[in-house]
Amino acid sequence: MAATLMRSLVKKRVPLQVGRMCYSSSVSTTKLFIDGKFVESKSPEWLDIHNPATNEVIGRVPKATHEEMLAAVDSCSRAYQTWSETSILARQQIFLRYQQLIKDNIKELAKLITLEQGKTLADAEGDVFRGLLSVHQGAKNHGVVMPDANKENTLNQLVGAAFGAAGQRCMALSTAILVGEARNWLPELVERAKGLRVNAGDQPGADVGPLISPQAKERVNGLIRSGVDEGAKVLLDGRNVKVKGYENGNFVGPTIVSNVTPDMKCYKEEIFGPVLVVLEADSLDDAIKIVNKNPYGNGTAIFTTNGAAARKYTHEVDVGQIGVNVPIPVPLPMFSFTGSRASFRGDTNFYGKQGIQFYTQIKTVTSQWKAEDATLKSPAVTMPTMGR
Repeated sequence: MAATLMRSLVKKRVPLQVGRMCYSSSVSTTKLFIDGKFVESKSPEWLDIHNPATNEVIGRVPKATHEEMLAAVDSCSRAYQTWSETSILARQQIFLRYQQLIKDNIKELAKLITLEQGKTLADAEGDVFRGLLSVHQGAKNHGVVMPDANKENTLNQLVGAAFGAAGQRCMALSTAILVGEARNWLPELVERAKGLRVNAGDQPGADVGPLISPQAKERVNGLIRSGVDEGAKVLLDGRNVKVKGYENGNFVGPTIVSNVTPDMKCYKEEIFGPVLVVLEADSLDDAIKIVNKNPYGNGTAIFTTNGAAARKYTHEVDVGQIGVNVPIPVPLPMFSFTGSRASFRGDTNFYGKQGIQFYTQIKTVTSQWKAEDATLKSPAVTMPTMGR
């Protein structure tokens, strides 16, 4: 089904429209894709899509009607009958072709993501292959910096992980814990962050794009303000950043807030913006206590050149995904996405073997072919067991 959709788009040379059909107005509308065909929705309710860099309406999507939803489900049910009889080899070939079509059109697909989400083009290209449905449970990802860490590498990693995608990643490294003498690196951390360029995501050289909506911008600004009210110090303030030509955009520049304590609102809540909150700890044990006391257990990282410290951290911290000198420890698809505690709900991960099993209907077939069965004279009333 997916391969058929992408193939039809390529044939029609409409990668930038992805199912949209322009009408007399300048705003395009999105068609529904049901049973292998694009169909015009009959819904009376539509949602506007805004470009986060300008807040202009760039498209409209329908709230599908109940009948349209049932038609889509019925189409999937019918397709399942054929798909379930398709061999693994044939399925692989279909998805390999689908993958190639995505690669061939990755620039156009990335532009769509940038227009709708505000991501930079380079970041959007990385997201093209990650079309996963997930329920975001919340996160507060900590980066613990030991004084023996490689300073240059660590500062670059912190800045990239905190402010990439404007901090709008569930795996963004939104909290730094500077241990011991590492607290002296703060001025250099601020200087690195100042060097990032804030602009619309489709502009050359942009490092940080806009937030997804005006509401998101207001929420981020409010959490920064709450930190100040509670005694934190803003070392780098991105609340009043102005982007020439995009004055109506949802921009917040890189922001670093220090003197943060675990009881502050800006620490307890997920900011989901280009904001790095900084805490300090006297020892690795103290840092571990801070991380484990936080209700979320999505991802964390430790920066150190000491193998013993890294081993202690990975063993004692109660977080599902841990990086050692890796700021965003997102596993490759062959491993499970293992967020824990308040960052995970359910008992099945969508990566790795569990993800494959989730999409597979398991069937158990038990067969017995014994020559002596043909000569049995009486029924067996006991539970059959192996070897009998």
